[in-house]
Amino acid sequence: MAMQGRTFLFMGRPGCGKDTQGQLLADKIKSQLFSSGEVFRNIIKSGTAAGRRLQADLDAGILMPVWFACYLFEGALVGLKEEDNIVFQGACRILPEAQLFHDIHEWLGRPYTVLYLDISEETMLKRIAYRRGSGRADDAETAIHNRINEFNTKTVPSVDFFKAKGTLVSVTGESSIEEIHKQVLQAVGLQY
Repeated sequence: MAMQGRTFLFMGRPGCGKDTQGQLLADKIKSQLFSSGEVFRNIIKSGTAAGRRLQADLDAGILMPVWFACYLFEGALVGLKEEDNIVFQGACRILPEAQLFHDIHEWLGRPYTVLYLDISEETMLKRIAYRRGSGRADDAETAIHNRINEFNTKTVPSVDFFKAKGTLVSVTGESSIEEIHKQVLQAVGLQY
């Protein structure tokens, strides 16, 4: 019988390092990285009607519709072999997404761990200001305020849901990339 694969989901405020830490963990465990942002950027590049709508929402700092985000991560999950690991970044930002994510894992009998990278709002604003030069539309000044509001009103209930399910592990995201990576690995029972 094949070894049971695991799912890891990174959550946290904008600028907490989900992309970086998700990629580092995926590289460490040699698994697929599912980045909602990357998938959305590819759809935008396609030039389709959906891509244009995604671009408009992204520019405004608005989270994607629940049905669309769920459609994307459901496809990634149900296509896995039992022994496959997967790392998610940018999924489950709204409570119905979190509930569906949990339900799918229960139905598949697949364990998952949510890694919450905890940073202060001050650190978030500093990091976003630093990376603003990269040209990310969702880091524009007007979008930032929408993203903070979306996080506080929509994502915090998802975090609370996972906490109540006992699947959430909080890791401080205030340290260096390497130190955070060490903490992530410790949190999931892996060696640095």
